[in-house]
Amino acid sequence: KPRSTAVAPHSRRPGALPRMWLATVCACVWADSAAAEARVSLTVGRVEFAGLRVDGLAVGLAQDAAAAGAATLRAARIQGLAATGPLSGFALDCPSLQVTGDAIHCPRGRLRGTLGSLGAQDTAFTAHAGADGSLRIALDAFSIADGRAKVDLKLAGSRWQLDTRIAGLDIARLAAIARPWIELPDGFSVAGAASATVSATGRGDELGTAAVDADIARLDFADAEGLLAGEAVAGALEMKLEAAPDGFAVREGRLDAPALGPKQEG
Repeated sequence: KPRSTAVAPHSRRPGALPRMWLATVCACVWADSAAAEARVSLTVGRVEFAGLRVDGLAVGLAQDAAAAGAATLRAARIQGLAATGPLSGFALDCPSLQVTGDAIHCPRGRLRGTLGSLGAQDTAFTAHAGADGSLRIALDAFSIADGRAKVDLKLAGSRWQLDTRIAGLDIARLAAIARPWIELPDGFSVAGAASATVSATGRGDELGTAAVDADIARLDFADAEGLLAGEAVAGALEMKLEAAPDGFAVREGRLDAPALGPKQEG
Protein backbone atom coordinates (compact mmCIF):
# COMPACT_ATOMS: atom_id res chain seq x y z
CA LYS A 1 0.00 0.00 0.00
CA PRO A 2 1.58 3.34 -0.95
CA ARG A 3 2.89 5.43 1.92
CA SER A 4 3.30 9.19 1.81
CA THR A 5 4.10 11.93 4.27
CA ALA A 6 4.30 15.71 4.10
CA VAL A 7 5.69 18.25 6.56
CA ALA A 8 5.88 22.03 6.38
CA PRO A 9 8.21 23.43 9.07
CA HIS A 10 9.97 26.80 9.12
CA SER A 11 13.61 26.12 9.95
CA ARG A 12 16.62 28.38 10.42
CA ARG A 13 19.01 25.75 11.75
CA PRO A 14 21.86 25.01 9.26
CA GLY A 15 21.64 21.25 9.85
CA ALA A 16 17.87 20.89 9.79
CA LEU A 17 17.36 20.29 6.03
CA PRO A 18 20.11 17.65 5.62
CA ARG A 19 18.68 15.76 8.61
CA MET A 20 15.16 15.89 7.15
CA TRP A 21 16.43 14.68 3.76
CA LEU A 22 18.24 11.80 5.48
CA ALA A 23 15.08 10.89 7.40
CA THR A 24 13.09 10.95 4.17
CA VAL A 25 15.52 8.63 2.38
CA CYS A 26 15.54 6.24 5.34
CA ALA A 27 11.72 6.21 5.37
CA CYS A 28 11.67 5.44 1.65
CA VAL A 29 14.08 2.54 2.05
CA TRP A 30 12.06 1.15 4.99
CA ALA A 31 8.79 1.47 3.09
CA ASP A 32 10.27 -0.28 0.06
CA SER A 33 11.20 -3.27 2.15
CA ALA A 34 7.62 -3.59 3.38
CA ALA A 35 5.57 -2.93 0.26
CA ALA A 36 5.63 -3.38 -3.50
CA GLU A 37 5.28 0.38 -3.95
CA ALA A 38 6.53 3.23 -1.74
CA ARG A 39 6.20 6.98 -2.06
CA VAL A 40 7.58 9.63 0.25
CA SER A 41 7.14 13.40 -0.07
CA LEU A 42 8.64 16.24 1.94
CA THR A 43 7.57 19.89 1.77
CA VAL A 44 9.26 22.76 3.58
CA GLY A 45 7.90 26.30 3.56
CA ARG A 46 11.30 27.91 4.12
CA VAL A 47 14.72 26.64 5.12
CA GLU A 48 18.06 28.40 5.54
CA PHE A 49 21.43 26.64 5.44
CA ALA A 50 24.98 27.27 4.19
CA GLY A 51 24.14 30.90 3.43
CA LEU A 52 21.15 29.96 1.24
CA ARG A 53 17.46 30.64 1.79
CA VAL A 54 15.10 28.23 0.00
CA ASP A 55 11.35 28.94 -0.22
CA GLY A 56 8.73 26.41 -1.32
CA LEU A 57 10.94 23.32 -1.17
CA ALA A 58 9.39 19.99 -2.18
CA VAL A 59 11.22 16.65 -2.44
CA GLY A 60 9.64 13.43 -3.67
CA LEU A 61 10.92 9.85 -3.78
CA ALA A 62 9.16 6.82 -5.26
CA GLN A 63 10.02 3.15 -5.64
CA ASP A 64 8.13 0.14 -6.97
CA ALA A 65 9.00 -3.44 -7.71
CA ALA A 66 8.62 -3.14 -11.48
CA ALA A 67 10.79 -0.09 -12.17
CA ALA A 68 13.74 1.92 -10.95
CA GLY A 69 13.17 4.61 -8.36
CA ALA A 70 12.23 8.20 -9.20
CA ALA A 71 13.12 11.48 -7.49
CA THR A 72 11.91 15.06 -7.84
CA LEU A 73 13.02 18.33 -6.29
CA ARG A 74 11.22 21.67 -6.51
CA ALA A 75 12.05 25.09 -5.09
CA ALA A 76 9.95 28.18 -5.69
CA ARG A 77 12.90 30.48 -4.94
CA ILE A 78 16.54 30.10 -3.88
CA GLN A 79 18.44 33.15 -2.59
CA GLY A 80 22.03 33.62 -1.44
CA LEU A 81 23.95 32.80 -4.64
CA ALA A 82 26.16 35.82 -5.18
CA ALA A 83 27.37 34.75 -8.63
CA THR A 84 23.95 34.45 -10.30
CA GLY A 85 21.39 36.12 -8.07
CA PRO A 86 18.11 34.41 -7.01
CA LEU A 87 16.86 31.26 -8.73
CA SER A 88 13.13 30.74 -9.28
CA GLY A 89 10.89 27.90 -10.43
CA PHE A 90 13.78 25.48 -9.88
CA ALA A 91 12.97 21.86 -10.78
CA LEU A 92 15.04 18.68 -10.95
CA ASP A 93 13.49 15.42 -12.15
CA CYS A 94 15.09 11.99 -12.19
CA PRO A 95 12.54 9.45 -13.52
CA SER A 96 14.99 6.55 -13.31
CA LEU A 97 17.01 6.70 -10.09
CA GLN A 98 19.50 3.86 -9.63
CA VAL A 99 21.05 3.16 -6.23
CA THR A 100 23.97 0.75 -5.83
CA GLY A 101 25.40 0.63 -2.34
CA ASP A 102 26.33 4.22 -1.46
CA ALA A 103 26.38 5.34 -5.13
CA ILE A 104 23.41 7.05 -6.83
CA HIS A 105 23.00 7.36 -10.61
CA CYS A 106 20.46 9.45 -12.56
CA PRO A 107 20.80 8.61 -16.28
CA ARG A 108 17.80 10.56 -17.67
CA GLY A 109 17.34 13.70 -15.61
CA ARG A 110 15.75 17.06 -16.47
CA LEU A 111 16.63 20.53 -15.16
CA ARG A 112 14.20 23.44 -15.48
CA GLY A 113 13.90 26.90 -13.99
CA THR A 114 15.12 30.48 -14.15
CA LEU A 115 18.67 30.52 -12.81
CA GLY A 116 19.25 34.18 -12.04
CA SER A 117 21.55 35.94 -14.51
CA LEU A 118 21.92 32.67 -16.47
CA GLY A 119 18.28 32.91 -17.53
CA ALA A 120 15.65 30.26 -18.24
CA GLN A 121 16.80 26.64 -18.49
CA ASP A 122 15.28 23.41 -19.80
CA THR A 123 17.90 20.73 -20.39
CA ALA A 124 18.44 17.00 -20.07
CA PHE A 125 21.22 15.86 -17.74
CA THR A 126 22.88 12.81 -16.24
CA ALA A 127 24.26 12.74 -12.71
CA HIS A 128 26.29 10.31 -10.61
CA ALA A 129 26.95 10.61 -6.88
CA GLY A 130 29.82 8.40 -5.75
CA ALA A 131 30.28 6.61 -2.46
CA ASP A 132 33.13 9.04 -1.69
CA GLY A 133 30.73 12.01 -1.75
CA SER A 134 31.78 13.19 -5.21
CA LEU A 135 29.20 14.31 -7.77
CA ARG A 136 29.41 14.45 -11.57
CA ILE A 137 26.77 16.21 -13.67
CA ALA A 138 26.63 16.36 -17.48
CA LEU A 139 24.19 18.93 -18.93
CA ASP A 140 23.13 18.43 -22.54
CA ALA A 141 21.98 21.93 -23.56
CA PHE A 142 22.56 24.56 -20.88
CA SER A 143 21.54 28.07 -21.91
CA ILE A 144 23.97 30.96 -21.35
CA ALA A 145 24.04 34.41 -23.01
CA ASP A 146 21.70 33.23 -25.81
CA GLY A 147 24.08 30.34 -26.55
CA ARG A 148 23.89 26.61 -25.86
CA ALA A 149 26.49 24.71 -23.89
CA LYS A 150 27.35 21.09 -23.19
CA VAL A 151 28.62 21.07 -19.61
CA ASP A 152 30.58 18.50 -17.61
CA LEU A 153 30.77 19.47 -13.91
CA LYS A 154 32.60 17.52 -11.20
CA LEU A 155 32.18 18.33 -7.50
CA ALA A 156 34.16 17.05 -4.51
CA GLY A 157 33.26 18.88 -1.32
CA SER A 158 33.61 22.60 -2.08
CA ARG A 159 36.00 21.96 -4.98
CA TRP A 160 34.75 21.84 -8.56
CA GLN A 161 35.96 21.27 -12.11
CA LEU A 162 34.09 22.51 -15.18
CA ASP A 163 34.53 21.64 -18.86
CA THR A 164 32.19 23.11 -21.46
CA ARG A 165 31.76 23.89 -25.15
CA ILE A 166 29.50 26.87 -25.86
CA ALA A 167 28.11 27.93 -29.25
CA GLY A 168 26.16 31.05 -30.25
CA LEU A 169 27.26 33.37 -27.43
CA ASP A 170 25.98 36.94 -27.31
CA ILE A 171 29.04 38.87 -26.07
CA ALA A 172 27.03 41.75 -24.58
CA ARG A 173 24.94 39.36 -22.48
CA LEU A 174 28.03 37.35 -21.54
CA ALA A 175 29.71 40.50 -20.20
CA ALA A 176 26.69 41.13 -17.94
CA ILE A 177 26.75 37.54 -16.62
CA ALA A 178 30.53 37.70 -16.00
CA ARG A 179 30.32 40.97 -14.04
CA PRO A 180 30.90 39.29 -10.63
CA TRP A 181 34.34 38.18 -11.89
CA ILE A 182 35.18 40.57 -14.77
CA GLU A 183 34.26 44.24 -14.42
CA LEU A 184 34.71 46.42 -17.50
CA PRO A 185 35.75 50.08 -17.10
CA ASP A 186 32.93 52.58 -16.65
CA GLY A 187 31.36 53.42 -20.00
CA PHE A 188 33.10 50.58 -21.87
CA SER A 189 30.70 48.60 -24.05
CA VAL A 190 31.05 45.31 -25.92
CA ALA A 191 28.80 43.41 -28.32
CA GLY A 192 29.08 40.63 -30.89
CA ALA A 193 29.00 36.85 -31.23
CA ALA A 194 31.41 34.04 -30.34
CA SER A 195 31.83 30.36 -29.48
CA ALA A 196 34.23 28.99 -26.89
CA THR A 197 35.70 26.02 -25.07
CA VAL A 198 36.26 26.63 -21.36
CA SER A 199 37.93 24.53 -18.67
CA ALA A 200 37.99 25.83 -15.10
CA THR A 201 38.60 24.76 -11.51
CA GLY A 202 37.73 26.42 -8.24
CA ARG A 203 36.42 26.21 -4.70
CA GLY A 204 32.94 27.46 -3.81
CA ASP A 205 32.34 30.84 -5.51
CA GLU A 206 36.08 31.34 -6.11
CA LEU A 207 37.81 30.67 -9.42
CA GLY A 208 41.11 28.80 -9.16
CA THR A 209 42.27 28.38 -12.77
CA ALA A 210 40.66 28.71 -16.18
CA ALA A 211 41.58 28.13 -19.81
CA VAL A 212 39.55 29.78 -22.58
CA ASP A 213 39.77 29.07 -26.31
CA ALA A 214 37.34 31.35 -28.16
CA ASP A 215 36.42 31.89 -31.81
CA ILE A 216 35.14 35.45 -32.25
CA ALA A 217 32.70 35.79 -35.16
CA ARG A 218 32.18 39.51 -34.49
CA LEU A 219 33.27 41.94 -31.77
CA ASP A 220 32.25 45.58 -31.41
CA PHE A 221 33.72 47.60 -28.54
CA ALA A 222 34.19 51.20 -27.45
CA ASP A 223 35.21 53.16 -24.37
CA ALA A 224 33.20 56.05 -22.97
CA GLU A 225 35.11 58.68 -24.99
CA GLY A 226 35.20 56.65 -28.21
CA LEU A 227 39.00 56.88 -28.33
CA LEU A 228 39.37 53.10 -28.11
CA ALA A 229 36.91 51.40 -30.44
CA GLY A 230 36.53 48.59 -32.92
CA GLU A 231 33.77 47.26 -35.16
CA ALA A 232 33.19 43.87 -36.76
CA VAL A 233 36.47 42.49 -35.38
CA ALA A 234 36.86 38.73 -35.93
CA GLY A 235 39.56 36.34 -34.77
CA ALA A 236 40.64 33.89 -32.06
CA LEU A 237 41.43 34.37 -28.39
CA GLU A 238 43.27 32.03 -26.02
CA MET A 239 43.71 32.78 -22.33
CA LYS A 240 44.92 31.02 -19.20
CA LEU A 241 43.86 32.56 -15.91
CA GLU A 242 44.63 31.88 -12.26
CA ALA A 243 43.48 33.17 -8.89
CA ALA A 244 45.04 36.40 -7.60
CA PRO A 245 44.58 38.38 -4.35
CA ASP A 246 42.23 40.87 -6.05
CA GLY A 247 40.34 38.30 -8.16
CA PHE A 248 42.28 36.60 -10.95
CA ALA A 249 45.16 37.31 -13.32
CA VAL A 250 45.82 36.41 -16.96
CA ARG A 251 48.85 34.12 -16.83
CA GLU A 252 49.09 33.62 -20.59
CA GLY A 253 47.16 35.03 -23.54
CA ARG A 254 47.11 35.16 -27.34
CA LEU A 255 44.87 37.23 -29.59
CA ASP A 256 44.78 36.67 -33.34
CA ALA A 257 42.58 39.37 -34.91
CA PRO A 258 43.85 40.68 -38.27
CA ALA A 259 41.77 43.86 -37.99
CA LEU A 260 43.79 44.84 -34.90
CA GLY A 261 47.19 44.26 -36.50
CA PRO A 262 49.81 41.54 -35.93
CA LYS A 263 49.10 38.60 -33.63
CA GLN A 264 49.42 39.66 -29.97
CA GLU A 265 50.75 37.42 -27.22
CA GLY A 266 51.34 38.03 -23.54
